[in-house]
Amino acid sequence: MEIDTTEKTYTCDMCKSSFSNEAMIKTHKCTNRQLPLYLCEMCGSVFSDVLNFTTHMKSHKTQTNTNSEKTYRCEVCGSTCSNKSNFNKHLKTHTGEKPHSCKVCDTAFARAAHLNRHMKTHTKERPFSCDVCASTFADKTHLKAHMRTHTGDKPFSCDVCSSAFSDKSNLKKHQRIHTGEKPYSCDVCGSAFSQKSHLESHMKRHTGQNTFSCETCGSKFSAKSSLKIHMRIHSGEKPYSCQICESAFTRLSHLKTHIKTHNTNEKSEKPFACQLCSSAFPARWQLQRHIKIHTNQETYSCEVCGIAFAKRSVLKTHMRKAHAVNKSFTCGVCESVFSNKTDFKSHKLTHTAKTRVSCEVCDATFLGKSKLQRHVRTHTGEKPFPCQICRSAFADKSILNRHMLTHSGEKPYSCQICGSAFADKSILKRHMLSHSNKKPYSCEVCCSTFSSKSILNRHMLTHSGEKPYSCEVCGSAFSHKSSLTYHIRTHTGERPFHCQVCGSAFSLKSHLTKHIKIHTGDKPYSCEVCGLAFSSNGNLERHIRTHTGEKPFFCEVCNSTFSNKSNATRHMCAHFGQQKTFSCELCGSTLSDKACLKRHLLIHIGGEPFSCEVCGSAFSRKSYLRYHMTKHTGVKPFSCEVCGSAFTKKYELHIHMQIHTEETLNAY
Repeated sequence: MEIDTTEKTYTCDMCKSSFSNEAMIKTHKCTNRQLPLYLCEMCGSVFSDVLNFTTHMKSHKTQTNTNSEKTYRCEVCGSTCSNKSNFNKHLKTHTGEKPHSCKVCDTAFARAAHLNRHMKTHTKERPFSCDVCASTFADKTHLKAHMRTHTGDKPFSCDVCSSAFSDKSNLKKHQRIHTGEKPYSCDVCGSAFSQKSHLESHMKRHTGQNTFSCETCGSKFSAKSSLKIHMRIHSGEKPYSCQICESAFTRLSHLKTHIKTHNTNEKSEKPFACQLCSSAFPARWQLQRHIKIHTNQETYSCEVCGIAFAKRSVLKTHMRKAHAVNKSFTCGVCESVFSNKTDFKSHKLTHTAKTRVSCEVCDATFLGKSKLQRHVRTHTGEKPFPCQICRSAFADKSILNRHMLTHSGEKPYSCQICGSAFADKSILKRHMLSHSNKKPYSCEVCCSTFSSKSILNRHMLTHSGEKPYSCEVCGSAFSHKSSLTYHIRTHTGERPFHCQVCGSAFSLKSHLTKHIKIHTGDKPYSCEVCGLAFSSNGNLERHIRTHTGEKPFFCEVCNSTFSNKSNATRHMCAHFGQQKTFSCELCGSTLSDKACLKRHLLIHIGGEPFSCEVCGSAFSRKSYLRYHMTKHTGVKPFSCEVCGSAFTKKYELHIHMQIHTEETLNAY
């Protein structure tokens, strides 16, 4: 199915209708050339029907000389009519009077013409036929509306968003989107709808009338069109394809929304704008969901993890998927249990071989050809979706779209509590759990709790000892694929994360984030005891141990305890004779760890990277700079618990404590 997004450049000389190609205007001229044309000399409008022309001329006559012809004004809505008969017909729209009833089905109508049109549905009479496709119609107006599908003519346009329609009734339905009008209400539950057909479909829920059923999974539908769309789930059919990126969709509405992502025109790309914050969206439902952010309508909260939702149905889905509440769908073949009906239906198809396609390499089966194609790329290594900026390639387009956000810096998902923004919706969901302080996923082995199921799964590998990802260079094995990726960079020397301030490169993004805080001076983590601030939470936790005296890291050989993991690691190396493994290439000195080697190299190169912002003094170690800063600030973080004396260095406190020790001995 194709959507015409080109501009209309062909105009009819007779009626001024516009068309996008030459074939359409030829069809239009052929279908209208035998009709008599009536030209209004006052405004230039052209009519093919004498009744419409006469009605149109009366509108001019009423405007130019209201006294020359009597007008009838409705006291309810203010509308005016040129003659009494039309005025009486109009009043029936307010009173609801329908004096003309059908003798066959008892349906009532406000006008006799409407009844006559209705009677043709019983007699099956269709006297009006289309010259192009031979379709027949019971009413002339229906034929006219049908002809516009061949000509592409859309004379009815919306004053709000400029959308065009071929039929006036479709325009009226569309305008209710902007006005919010829902004139059709359910007498049973009070639900309101903008279209009568929607109400009719809704009423079948109360009556239980679902006449169309799926032969594959047994699902029932109230409309045949709904069944057709549903059958595409089983067949994998996606008849609506995008001509730009070849993406395919099961519904035309999904394709139309997708087309807007390619449109470079900002207004047409995102026609639904928020009146409160100027955000724009390609689909109306996205705008409605966004509006709830301003109105604070997220009233349905999860009792387990605290996440709030705008709809009760979304909360129920969350409870089933995230917390396994009300698992009630059991497979009769393999007795598997599912938390929602959608997953249950998809699972049932795994037992139906006709609907699945299998991989020729590993015999894995999939429900659709597109899913099989994505799977095959895991064997071939094909990555057909390249990034135009950094030349990275991806096997799936959705992964490419997420990757592009790293270049644009766009973070469309923001936290309403702390304002943090994220490029991916799943990351925002995990972040929201940090505010609720709830960790609903617990380990059955060690009782550790986690905020997401994926983190729990990674944690379980530490108990099983499973390391499925191995390095082809040195044979090292890892429990996570990401850990293997980081490890490979130690062989390749790759450092893809660059600091734009000083040009430093890092192998991990977290290392770059920590490094940037050196330039920004950002230290959001402060100690509640002494007030010192730190750039990372880990540094703060290590600092707090200096106050509490906590030493959580212990030696398995001699039971010595340490406050820092690196100190414990160095100590363990001393037991196993691996104390000095890092050698200096300049003087041959050996050191116990890489950090010590880096500090040692500063002796040879004379580097002093840590400078004082107050007086400009430079130091080779960060600890020296901290001690120096106490001269400017006057801070003495090490205090004596006996007499309250304070010192700038820890060893000074130890020397001071000997005074109290000697006093204690002298007392005896």
